[in-house]
Amino acid sequence: MADLYHLFERVRRFWPEKISLDVAVTVNGARPGMAFTLMSDLLAAVESRLGDEKDRIELEIWAFHMSLWKCAKLNMRRGSFSVSPSEVSYLMFAQRVELELKSRSEQPPL
Repeated sequence: MADLYHLFERVRRFWPEKISLDVAVTVNGARPGMAFTLMSDLLAAVESRLGDEKDRIELEIWAFHMSLWKCAKLNMRRGSFSVSPSEVSYLMFAQRVELELKSRSEQPPL
Protein backbone atom coordinates (compact mmCIF):
# COMPACT_ATOMS: atom_id res chain seq x y z
CA MET A 1 0.00 0.00 0.00
CA ALA A 2 1.43 3.35 -1.08
CA ASP A 3 2.96 5.33 1.76
CA LEU A 4 0.95 3.93 4.63
CA TYR A 5 2.28 6.59 7.00
CA HIS A 6 0.83 9.33 4.78
CA LEU A 7 -2.52 7.52 4.82
CA PHE A 8 -2.30 7.20 8.61
CA GLU A 9 -1.75 10.95 8.98
CA ARG A 10 -4.59 11.71 6.59
CA VAL A 11 -7.17 9.49 8.24
CA ARG A 12 -6.16 10.61 11.75
CA ARG A 13 -7.17 14.17 10.83
CA PHE A 14 -10.74 13.00 10.15
CA TRP A 15 -11.43 12.68 13.89
CA PRO A 16 -11.80 15.54 16.39
CA GLU A 17 -8.90 16.15 18.81
CA LYS A 18 -10.78 14.63 21.74
CA ILE A 19 -13.72 12.25 21.77
CA SER A 20 -15.90 12.00 24.83
CA LEU A 21 -17.11 8.46 25.42
CA ASP A 22 -20.77 8.23 26.36
CA VAL A 23 -20.88 6.17 29.55
CA ALA A 24 -24.63 5.58 29.22
CA VAL A 25 -24.35 3.25 26.22
CA THR A 26 -23.07 -0.29 26.73
CA VAL A 27 -22.33 -2.84 24.00
CA ASN A 28 -21.00 -6.25 25.06
CA GLY A 29 -19.81 -4.82 28.35
CA ALA A 30 -18.02 -1.87 26.71
CA ARG A 31 -19.18 1.69 26.18
CA PRO A 32 -18.62 2.84 22.59
CA GLY A 33 -20.26 6.26 22.94
CA MET A 34 -19.40 8.65 20.17
CA ALA A 35 -16.66 6.57 18.54
CA PHE A 36 -19.09 4.46 16.50
CA THR A 37 -21.29 7.43 15.61
CA LEU A 38 -18.26 9.39 14.45
CA MET A 39 -17.06 6.55 12.23
CA SER A 40 -20.47 6.22 10.59
CA ASP A 41 -20.64 9.98 10.08
CA LEU A 42 -17.16 10.03 8.56
CA LEU A 43 -17.98 7.27 6.11
CA ALA A 44 -21.20 9.02 5.08
CA ALA A 45 -19.43 12.37 4.69
CA VAL A 46 -16.66 11.09 2.45
CA GLU A 47 -18.58 8.38 0.60
CA SER A 48 -20.07 10.70 -2.00
CA ARG A 49 -16.67 12.05 -3.05
CA LEU A 50 -14.57 8.90 -2.89
CA GLY A 51 -14.97 7.51 -6.39
CA ASP A 52 -12.29 4.89 -7.14
CA GLU A 53 -10.74 5.29 -3.69
CA LYS A 54 -13.89 4.27 -1.82
CA ASP A 55 -12.77 0.82 -0.68
CA ARG A 56 -9.30 1.97 0.36
CA ILE A 57 -10.57 5.00 2.31
CA GLU A 58 -13.22 2.88 4.03
CA LEU A 59 -10.50 0.40 5.00
CA GLU A 60 -8.34 3.22 6.39
CA ILE A 61 -11.21 4.71 8.38
CA TRP A 62 -12.18 1.29 9.74
CA ALA A 63 -8.59 0.40 10.66
CA PHE A 64 -8.11 3.71 12.45
CA HIS A 65 -11.48 3.40 14.16
CA MET A 66 -10.60 -0.06 15.49
CA SER A 67 -7.25 1.22 16.75
CA LEU A 68 -8.98 4.19 18.39
CA TRP A 69 -11.53 1.85 19.96
CA LYS A 70 -8.68 -0.22 21.45
CA CYS A 71 -7.32 2.96 23.07
CA ALA A 72 -10.81 3.95 24.26
CA LYS A 73 -11.36 0.60 25.99
CA LEU A 74 -8.01 0.92 27.74
CA ASN A 75 -8.86 4.47 28.83
CA MET A 76 -12.24 3.37 30.19
CA ARG A 77 -10.60 0.60 32.22
CA ARG A 78 -8.39 3.31 33.70
CA GLY A 79 -11.43 5.47 34.51
CA SER A 80 -11.04 8.02 31.70
CA PHE A 81 -14.06 8.46 29.45
CA SER A 82 -12.40 10.21 26.55
CA VAL A 83 -9.97 9.28 23.81
CA SER A 84 -7.81 11.23 21.40
CA PRO A 85 -6.70 10.23 17.90
CA SER A 86 -3.17 11.13 18.97
CA GLU A 87 -3.25 8.01 21.19
CA VAL A 88 -3.31 5.79 18.09
CA SER A 89 0.22 4.94 17.04
CA TYR A 90 1.29 4.35 13.48
CA LEU A 91 2.20 0.77 14.45
CA MET A 92 -1.31 0.09 15.79
CA PHE A 93 -2.81 1.45 12.58
CA ALA A 94 -0.42 -0.46 10.29
CA GLN A 95 -1.11 -3.73 12.10
CA ARG A 96 -4.86 -3.17 11.84
CA VAL A 97 -4.64 -2.35 8.13
CA GLU A 98 -2.65 -5.56 7.59
CA LEU A 99 -5.22 -7.56 9.56
CA GLU A 100 -8.10 -6.05 7.58
CA LEU A 101 -6.39 -6.70 4.24
CA LYS A 102 -5.71 -10.30 5.24
CA SER A 103 -9.29 -10.74 6.41
CA ARG A 104 -10.67 -9.34 3.16
CA SER A 105 -8.44 -11.56 1.04
CA GLU A 106 -9.63 -14.65 2.91
CA GLN A 107 -13.33 -13.89 2.35
CA PRO A 108 -14.95 -15.80 -0.51
CA PRO A 109 -16.24 -13.63 -3.38
CA LEU A 110 -19.96 -12.84 -3.36
